[in-house]
Amino acid sequence: MSEPHAPEETAEERLARLRQELLDEIAEKTGTKDQ
Repeated sequence: MSEPHAPEETAEERLARLRQELLDEIAEKTGTKDQ
């Protein structure tokens, strides 16, 4: 899950991506992953 980040990635983009990863992780644990 530790992919090298593009240097031009902004803090905002990084935050959004990390947030999405967290949500996915939580969804998997609680069984509410919608895809």
